[in-house]
Amino acid sequence: MPQSSPDEGHRSLENEARTRFAKLPPFHPVALKLLTISTESESAEADFVAAFRSDPALAAELLQVANSFEFGFAARIDSVPHAILALGLERVRSLAFTLAMRCYTRNMPRRQALQPVWSHSIATAIVAERLGAFSGAPLAYTAGLIHDVGRLGLMITHGGYSEFLGRPFHDGDESLSEESRLFGVTHTEAGAALAAEWGFPTGLCECIRLHHDSLSAGASASAVTSLVALACRYAAAIGFPETLQEARPSNDSLAAMLPPHLQERSDLAPESLSADIRRQIANVWK
Repeated sequence: MPQSSPDEGHRSLENEARTRFAKLPPFHPVALKLLTISTESESAEADFVAAFRSDPALAAELLQVANSFEFGFAARIDSVPHAILALGLERVRSLAFTLAMRCYTRNMPRRQALQPVWSHSIATAIVAERLGAFSGAPLAYTAGLIHDVGRLGLMITHGGYSEFLGRPFHDGDESLSEESRLFGVTHTEAGAALAAEWGFPTGLCECIRLHHDSLSAGASASAVTSLVALACRYAAAIGFPETLQEARPSNDSLAAMLPPHLQERSDLAPESLSADIRRQIANVWK
C-alpha cells in the first residue's frame, strides 16, 4: 500500500482542523455587531444602545465592569448610555468584546490551562490600545485581544493542546513549527480560519494570521497588524508570555523595542503598565 507523503499528511491534518473549527459554537452576536458600527457615525451611540438592548446579560456585565475599582467613577454608572458617556464608544466596544471572550471560555473543560494565553491576550490588547492612541490604528484593543484566538480553537478541538502550551521553546519559530507538525496548523492559521468562520472583519482575520510575521513583512502589513505584532512582543517581554519561557530583557532593551517617540512614555513603562494589566486581568478573569 503506498504511503502518503509528509506534505499530504500535513494537508490532511489542516483540513481536519478546519472542519473541526466549523463545528464550534458561533461567537457572541452582539460583540460582532459592535464591530460593524463605525464610531464616527452620527447614529453610533444609538446603534450601540440598540445592540446591548438585545442582550441584557451582556449589558449587565458591562455595567458591572464599568462600576469596578479599575475605573473608579464617583457616581454609579446605571445604564449603557451612561457607560458610553463615561467611557466612550471605543472603550465600551473593547469591554464588550472582552466580556464576550470571557463568556465563550467560561465553560471550557480546560479553562485554567487557557489562563496564561488569556493573560497574554489582555496584556497585548492594553499595549496595542496605548500604541494605537498615538498612531490612530482602529480597533487596536480588540485586535490585540483576539490575536491568539487560534489557541482557543486548538485547545477546544485538540485534547493535547493544553500540554503543548506548557512546553518551553527556544523561540517563536520553533513553537510555530512544532505546532504545525502536531496539529496540522499553527495557531495563527487556526485563528484566521476560526475568525473567518465567526464572521470577523477581514482586517482582523489578517491581523491574526500575520501577527508573527508582520514585523519582517514591512509595508505589506497593515498598520494594526504591525501594531499588534509589536504589542505581542512587548507584552511577552514585560512578563505576560504565551508559551515561550525566555529571560526577560532589561528595561533598556524594552525601550529599544518601541519607536523612538514612544520610548519615554510613562504609560508604556514596564512597572506601571504591568500593574494596569494585572488589574484588568483580575477584573475580567472571574
